[in-house]
Amino acid sequence: MNEKRRSFLHVGHGKTGSSALQDFLEVNAPLLEEFGLSYPTGRGGEAGKLGMSGNGMLFLDVDDLNGGEIFSSELLFKDEYIDEKSVLISKLMQFRDSLTVIIYTRDVYDHFVSSWGQSIKRGGESHNIAQFAKKYRNFRKLRTFLEILSKRDIDFVIKNYSRTGGIEASFMSLVLPENRDAFMARATLATSKVNRSLTLAELELQRHMNKIFGNKPSGRISELFEKRLPDLPSDKLTVPQSAISVIQRSNSDAIAKINQYLNADDRLSLDPDPSIILDVEQTDYVFSAEHLEAIARFCSNKVQRES
Repeated sequence: MNEKRRSFLHVGHGKTGSSALQDFLEVNAPLLEEFGLSYPTGRGGEAGKLGMSGNGMLFLDVDDLNGGEIFSSELLFKDEYIDEKSVLISKLMQFRDSLTVIIYTRDVYDHFVSSWGQSIKRGGESHNIAQFAKKYRNFRKLRTFLEILSKRDIDFVIKNYSRTGGIEASFMSLVLPENRDAFMARATLATSKVNRSLTLAELELQRHMNKIFGNKPSGRISELFEKRLPDLPSDKLTVPQSAISVIQRSNSDAIAKINQYLNADDRLSLDPDPSIILDVEQTDYVFSAEHLEAIARFCSNKVQRES
């Protein structure tokens, strides 16, 4: 009798390639089935319809696992689920013998800067990066989650997204270790960026828009930038020393604990690369001709809606 495959739950905390991975899994759902895995959609197997949050919320309603299912969602990293009494932990306990949790983290300052940018782009954030550092708590949440999993003897793997060289191949090496290369040779990879980061100028404009509109969709000019300039490379963001000091003070215990669960090559450091330290506050921002056209279109559409 063949042993049933393990199933997998990817709890992707934000800004660790979750959107790209979910897009990859959905597009390659038929190929996954050829290799004995599945990416449930809850829509009769129709791919390409789940959106950027993946299929992981479906796991909370699962009554049984057939083996080989893959679930993924960053929404499961919300505070309400990072609790010993949460429905997520209860469900993980139910399938403890047949499921592995996969988590990706990211180098500290890469994640911090990317989280700040995402909170401006999608969350209505209006604080500058130094102010944002005071409420940044991702790694403390991650430590709590890992401690719960360890205490409950729930099988998990944690990897550093910053060291993967590509989350798709990294993930497949965890769920399909013996056939990863064969799978990747036939898999379809995304040709455009998913959830691209904003440039410094785009971030600063959206941040000031958030001061006016809050988190209302009508104020998100960033969505127009992404649509009209999908392949624009992001800028290298820098961090003021004041923010670095806050992060070091508030995360030292959490990072030390997380590193106990990471392989040596994946471990996190609170010592920043000197190249990211901001010495002089940036006050000049550059917009391209395409940016200006997008801004004009955004303003025109808003005036037409309100007139």
